[in-house]
Amino acid sequence: MVVSHEQTDGVWRVRVTGDVDLATARALEHELDTAFRSCARRIDLDLVDAVLWDGSAFSVLADAAQRADQEGIMLALVGISAALRRVLDVADLPEITHLTDAAPARRVDDEAC
Repeated sequence: MVVSHEQTDGVWRVRVTGDVDLATARALEHELDTAFRSCARRIDLDLVDAVLWDGSAFSVLADAAQRADQEGIMLALVGISAALRRVLDVADLPEITHLTDAAPARRVDDEAC
């Protein structure tokens, strides 16, 4: 798995490429923690290139959704597949996350909060 990010106008976009499983979920958790500690008003989790999600990945997602709710930050899942959407429906996570196909925001230099 590769995790990267960019920050644009109060939106922290985390891109996930590859498998998110027990071996890689901690890296995603770290990146999301960094996003929460930033000045972001919204965190977009871009899953267009995410391939496999296991239980540990869903645990990270559930924790992030709960934290976003507590901190008043919008957490959006971007580019999710139909299969992942069905799993999220069963897991009851759509009620605490925003599912979107939003286009990437225009990139600008990081600015102080």
